[in-house]
Amino acid sequence: MAPALLLTGCLFLGFTLPLHAAELTGPLDMAKELQVIERISAADWIDVKKSVKPAALGDGKTDDTAALQAALDKMHGLGGVPKVVYLPPGTYRITRTLMMPSSIGCQVIGHGAATRIIWDGRSDDLEQSRMVWSKGATEALWSGIVWDGNGKARIGFHHEAHDRFECKVIHEYEAFVNCTEAGVRMGLQKPFATSETEYRSCIFANCGTGLALLDFNYYNIVVDGCLFRNNGTGIFTQRYGQVYARNSRFEASRERDLFLGASHKHAVRRCVSIGSRAFIEGECVTVQDCQVSGWTGKEGAIVIRSAATPVTIFDCVFKNPPSDTPPIRCTDPSQRLILSNNHCDKTAKVVDGGKAVEVPDGKLGGTVSQQGLSLSFALPAPSKLFDAVRDFGADKGDDQTAAVQATIVAARTQGKGAVAYFPPRRYRIKRTIEVTGADYIIAGTGYHTEFVWAGPQGGTVFHIEDPQNVTLSHFQILTHSVPRNMLCILQTSAGKSSSITYDGIMAGSHGDLYRADGGTQVRGIEFRGLGANCRIYVKRVNGSGAFIDSTAADILLRYWDGGPIVVANPGKTPRTGFLGGLNANAGGELVVRDSSDLVFTEFYKEQGKSGFIQLYGKPDDSPGRVTLGAARLHLWKESPYFAQIDGYRGQLTYAHAHVTFDKSPEAYRIEQKSPSPFTLALLAHDKFGFDLQLDSSTKLVRAANRGVDDLLPPDGLAAVGAALDHWRLLGQKDVEFTIAAAKREMKP
Repeated sequence: MAPALLLTGCLFLGFTLPLHAAELTGPLDMAKELQVIERISAADWIDVKKSVKPAALGDGKTDDTAALQAALDKMHGLGGVPKVVYLPPGTYRITRTLMMPSSIGCQVIGHGAATRIIWDGRSDDLEQSRMVWSKGATEALWSGIVWDGNGKARIGFHHEAHDRFECKVIHEYEAFVNCTEAGVRMGLQKPFATSETEYRSCIFANCGTGLALLDFNYYNIVVDGCLFRNNGTGIFTQRYGQVYARNSRFEASRERDLFLGASHKHAVRRCVSIGSRAFIEGECVTVQDCQVSGWTGKEGAIVIRSAATPVTIFDCVFKNPPSDTPPIRCTDPSQRLILSNNHCDKTAKVVDGGKAVEVPDGKLGGTVSQQGLSLSFALPAPSKLFDAVRDFGADKGDDQTAAVQATIVAARTQGKGAVAYFPPRRYRIKRTIEVTGADYIIAGTGYHTEFVWAGPQGGTVFHIEDPQNVTLSHFQILTHSVPRNMLCILQTSAGKSSSITYDGIMAGSHGDLYRADGGTQVRGIEFRGLGANCRIYVKRVNGSGAFIDSTAADILLRYWDGGPIVVANPGKTPRTGFLGGLNANAGGELVVRDSSDLVFTEFYKEQGKSGFIQLYGKPDDSPGRVTLGAARLHLWKESPYFAQIDGYRGQLTYAHAHVTFDKSPEAYRIEQKSPSPFTLALLAHDKFGFDLQLDSSTKLVRAANRGVDDLLPPDGLAAVGAALDHWRLLGQKDVEFTIAAAKREMKP
């Protein structure tokens, strides 16, 4: 077994953890890297030690397979049957595969390091040596469980969807350890796949592969804040599986940390690698702000195997190489690259091979590559849980407004992380629910906690004003309510400081049936008039969003699923804040008005039927910038345009897309309807399939696109550098928000 480094779930406090392979210490029990998570169980949860027969003992000796399976089976009924399986502290020995059948919105909850499931079954057969098999459990949450293969199980967790397409699954605070083939395996398709899935603060250790994506349609897989240690390969993709790895740490991988096969664009950002054979091997990738030390492979730390797609690498630091070979190697001399601010301490060159566009160092540098990275695998303990049904009778009558409001007021009054808990059911709301105050959580069970608007036309379900350290977690605001004209959530400010986290909220999430820019249909979340002392942390939202006169606030969108997204600043609020996101899976238009700013690193767009990007501005606007790092671009043939610019002043950058033309226009139209001081930068696309209809005054920049020559006017490299700086700023905000969340100080 390769040596390992002690990492104890500490917080990021600005220090740098050891980077040299020689400093790695002896092997550890990987499960101990997790901390114990304190939870208060709800009355409706299925407790595996109390709610099923036979009951689980969790003593590490008794075979608890039947009890755990009984709990999983019980969660799938309709009409009032609980949707949460609860695993109290204990060690649960299983000898047969746990089956998670087709379902929507179920949750399995444990206590982190204190909840361990250990395999003691067969090891010689795939069908009978996987610990759990998810056959189509979409929008599921798995939280706080150690899956220990015990050196016998081939697979810890298997996503192989037989019964329905899986999507929007979250794994958090879990460990997948000691599995001979893979800690988590996603695929093969039989016949469905799993997409839009997140692994947050998870550990993958002592496995053949930590996370394996083995087929196409396993797209938009996010790995964030995770630890990979002593695996053959940390993350492996093939046949168009697609991954975004960020803020994660890789140690002592025997083959490589990441193998990235041909796909829509992968991304690796703000990661650390120590003592592995190689960091990245493959293609189709953007690499930002990574720190790599002590790799042992002679071929290089990053090896690009194909020139099929351009690659961007910037702000990376390489230390302690095994030889004087450059740390980045392109096996095909025609490989197109964009490079900026990469350094190696002991080699004369950083890159061997390829055709690079070298961009001067920007105004901002890397954060992780300079300061290091630390991880947190713990959650705060709640002070009390208030149950809307048990404590306030929210299951009675045809109007639950008063009971819902009373539950929230009770948690607000208690504070100290108290939970206003809403069991799975439909809550009819006839008057707006007010959310104010500090230090509490409003939580449901995801898809099955449903708030339905039953009030007058044009009403608002939740009004949030100046919250401090408040979290909205895992519930749905139904947008097929009657009347149709409604707003799910409105957040405003009376000028006080505020901070809020949105996680697993579904608001305005029914495809073509909603808009975010007015009209009479359902709208999702509107952030309106938020000032410089407001902090908005969106961990995951599914729906539409509008950001109005909030350019002074700090707003980070880690994962926005759906659309449209509208940004506007008609009140000319000072642009002293920040608005940007890490992932977007776009289901509607992206509309930016008043020459406002917006930045994303991974913006995924497929099967669009209408125009995608709309940029508007006026002559008196200050110049803005919209910077989109893309993962995929695909619109149907009937789509009238890809991007439309009308008076916008500033720069649009669109970069790194895997451009697909299946049943699509011959080229994606970018049209400018009126002249304005405007720069368009198109960077590192694998196909240059754009029909440019621009005003003659527009500055056009092309760099490292496959199939077309570069176009770099005198200020062209400066335009590319401005885009990189926008992504650097987003990276800094990501680290800043991560630190604040880990320290439980989501305050401005």
